[in-house]
This record gives sequence, C-alpha cells and structure tokens, in this order.
Amino acid sequence: MVEHRSPKPGAGGSRPSTPASAVEAGLRTRAVKRTNDDGKELNMANEQTGTVGENSKGVVGSFVRETRREIAKVTWPTRKEIIVTTLLIAVFAAVTGVFFLLVDTGLGFAVSRLLGMN
Repeated sequence: MVEHRSPKPGAGGSRPSTPASAVEAGLRTRAVKRTNDDGKELNMANEQTGTVGENSKGVVGSFVRETRREIAKVTWPTRKEIIVTTLLIAVFAAVTGVFFLLVDTGLGFAVSRLLGMN
C-alpha cells in the first residue's frame, strides 16, 4: 500500500483521526497586536479562539465603528431607481404569469381533446 503524507507533516488535517484545532493552528500562542481607534491595544488571539478577554468591550466598540464606516461606503439606490426596479419586476412577473396561464390552458385543452374528455 502507498502511504499518503501531508505536504506539511507538522500540520493537523481535518480527518477524524487528526482533527484540526485552535491550538494546532497557533491561535492561542500567537498574539496578533492591533490597536483600536482609541490607541488601546487589543489581544486578537482571544477574539479568534472565542474566549472573552478584558478587551471585549473595546473589540465590540471597534466592530461597531468599523461597521458604520463600511455602511457609509455603500452606494444606496435612489428613490427613482427603487421605483423603476420594482415596476420592472412587477411587469415581468405579470408577463410571466400570463405566459404560463396560456401554456397551461393550451396544454390542458390539447390533453383533454387527445383523451376525448371534451
């Protein structure tokens, strides 16, 4: 039999015999240094492993500020664009509904004539 080895022998895999873990990935031992807007240093390793550290309020506040910044970058549609898009969708839905009504009626008529149920 051929032995299959990982390209990185020291790395754990995701097989049940060697499941990956946070410790093997180095999340607990490698502290990533990062500062929030107030200049306060955050311990990102605690955030990655899911443990709540002393900086959890700073992390939440930083998350909220970053989220607000990203939302401000979004290009929101204008009222006119929303109305036009909504009307196009309504018209397309109506046309599609009429199309399938006609196809269903035609097939129903053809099958009833074919089976002599008229």
